[in-house]
Amino acid sequence: MVIVRIQIREIPTIVIAT
Repeated sequence: MVIVRIQIREIPTIVIAT
């Protein structure tokens, strides 16, 4: 389930980069 945590962290990362 580590992959799920990485995906959740990637979502906010994209918002900040926008």
